[in-house]
Amino acid sequence: MPMSSRQLQDVNRVVKWNALSYLGLSALILLTITLFFVLRDRWQIWASTTRDVHYSALATQSTVSELLAQSSLSLSGIRADLEDPESPFNNESLRVTRDAMRFDPMSDFLGFRDRESQRYFVMDRHGHLVNSAIGRDVAGKLPSPTLQGLDIYPLIQIPDDEDWYLPLVMPVNDSHREVDMVFALIAVRRLIQGASTLKTLEDSFLALATTRGQRLFRIGGPNPNGEVNGPPVRADLVAQWLKTRDGNYRGVSQLDNRSVILGYSVSDSYPFLVIVGVPLSSLYVRWARQSLAPAIVLLLSGTLLMLLGRRLRDTVKNLQWMLETQRHASSHDKLTGLLNRDAFISEVNQWVQAHPDERGCVMLFNLNRFKSINDTLGQDAGDLLLVEIGRRLKASLPGEQSLLARLGADEYAVFATEETAQTWLDPAHPTGFSSLSDALHIQGTELEFSASLGLACFPDDGRTSDELLRCADVAMRQAKSDLQPIGRYLAARDHFSPDRLELRSQFVKALRDGALNLVYQPKVGLADGRLMGVETLARWRHPVRGPIAPLTFIPLAENSELIHAFTHFALQTALRQAKRWHEAGQEVPVAVNLSVNNLIDQGFVERLQLLLAVEQVPPRLLELEVTESAVMRHPEQVLKSLRAIRALGVKLSIDDFGTGYASLAYLKQLPVQTLKIDKTFIDNLESDEANQRIVQSAIRLAHEFGMSVVAEGVEQAVAADLLRDYGCEMAQGYYYAPPLSPDELERRWLSGPTPKSSSA
Repeated sequence: MPMSSRQLQDVNRVVKWNALSYLGLSALILLTITLFFVLRDRWQIWASTTRDVHYSALATQSTVSELLAQSSLSLSGIRADLEDPESPFNNESLRVTRDAMRFDPMSDFLGFRDRESQRYFVMDRHGHLVNSAIGRDVAGKLPSPTLQGLDIYPLIQIPDDEDWYLPLVMPVNDSHREVDMVFALIAVRRLIQGASTLKTLEDSFLALATTRGQRLFRIGGPNPNGEVNGPPVRADLVAQWLKTRDGNYRGVSQLDNRSVILGYSVSDSYPFLVIVGVPLSSLYVRWARQSLAPAIVLLLSGTLLMLLGRRLRDTVKNLQWMLETQRHASSHDKLTGLLNRDAFISEVNQWVQAHPDERGCVMLFNLNRFKSINDTLGQDAGDLLLVEIGRRLKASLPGEQSLLARLGADEYAVFATEETAQTWLDPAHPTGFSSLSDALHIQGTELEFSASLGLACFPDDGRTSDELLRCADVAMRQAKSDLQPIGRYLAARDHFSPDRLELRSQFVKALRDGALNLVYQPKVGLADGRLMGVETLARWRHPVRGPIAPLTFIPLAENSELIHAFTHFALQTALRQAKRWHEAGQEVPVAVNLSVNNLIDQGFVERLQLLLAVEQVPPRLLELEVTESAVMRHPEQVLKSLRAIRALGVKLSIDDFGTGYASLAYLKQLPVQTLKIDKTFIDNLESDEANQRIVQSAIRLAHEFGMSVVAEGVEQAVAADLLRDYGCEMAQGYYYAPPLSPDELERRWLSGPTPKSSSA
């Protein structure tokens, strides 16, 4: 059924908001991803910087401590020698200092202070005393030691020397000695060169301070030339750092009031600490540079999303007519304008779900001999016919009352309520189904055509559109087979239902497991009541359903390859039974029904010959019955097979004679010995004159061809008497005996007097 404008508006609204939602979601995802990378970069920069300044401070402190160890050893050696009680006083200090300098690779100057004169003696790296002016300058910059051990003083410069030197001072405690203090001067550039392998961060700085907070020097930072003996480090920070020994600190620089991240490390051997820092401003610059690419991507993506939004707005304006066009094309047949298969199935399912308690019908029909119209007048003419059928269908069943569809080729489907369907199918209805076949003029030719329709109803025949269409298709084929315009679905004639499929599987198992058996119905001579032979009939007792009628399970084999296995079972079982009777001295011919599928099988006669040889049964004891309708389906192949069978010595008979429309010209060619008159002509034989004439004619015809006659379905003595009077040789039916098991047949027919009827 067509989509309403309200539904289209709802679809438009949903599509629009879905598109906007996806657009907004895309923008949100893009922004989130960008923020994630930007914030991740910030965290990584801050974390790596904090880690790096800490490690740099540790490495620098360790390096400087190792460098100072050389000078410290020199001073300790000098003091030890001077404090030796056996050493002389006079010029021993100069000799000891000169010897220490010879083995000191780090100190630029070594010296001592005379206790009495307070004069400073300074010796250079070559072991020469420098001039007295340098000594006086050093004396003014090196106060007396305040510690008992090694101490570090603020940096000093020597006249006419640009280098700055780090003083290491150590007191001499023996008051009897002429020296009260020894010292070493180490060039700061040596310490810096020793630490030059450190990978410091951009815009970072490194500072060295004593444990008393005296800042010794600072390199890097805002002053590229460095700072010497700057302002002291805050006492609280020094006290905190002395406790923790190494770590990080984030705060404000005392020199330039900039926020910094510091790493610090206190030497365990000497009274100094190292500070490495990076201003936060440089980290923000680095973060900004690193975040530039994601920001550009975000900007470009945002611009593209804006352009996409504008295009989306323009697209949504054209969406309504596109949806309508596409909806109609996807749900309707292009040629007739009716619903297509998918739309029809969907609509039927919706109706079934919405009306579970109502009755509805699916009607499936197609045109008879449509291919001949296409082949004769061409495809264009065929298309015109299909369009006209669609037009007539719309006129006879308005869309408000039903669903109309073209499923493909010349196949149409209708769904309507049961009441509407009955009215439309009524032949007396002037615009009903019968009106579709009214004559039509196409390309100057008046076409007479007809249609076959199959009917299946909900919920009796199916509860889904697929089930209903399948059942309607089965009914339509039944109607074609019966040459009727309309066929109602009958489960009994449906060989492809799920139940039949399950039953077929169970039949295969029964055939494989030997769950089938044969019963035998006697053929009795009408003249003397003697047993002339038996017809074998198959029986199947289902373990759950009980006995299954042959009319139910025989078609399962007849319509598939199972017929060959089933026929082999029947022939083998019948031959073995005939052999047992033959060995017991009883000549009882057994008759087995054949399918036309057996006769058109080129290997059947060879297998039959092999079976006769294996079972060692005389061919005369086997009779094969073939229906008249089967003979007429494939006359040439069947005739060839029958002649080959007769050549084996096996008897042949025509079953159900009178129902297959066999021509006399063909009948006289058949190598058969017996003609069996169908039960339909035996019923009411005593009162139906037409049946009497047919039976008499058939008997005379058979005798003219040299055949004997068997009448089937004899149930009354009157019918038996009439048949005997007409010259019929044999009869079978419930008047004489029903189908019997081998034991019961032997008890009733092969021992003692032969009964003349079942009541005898």
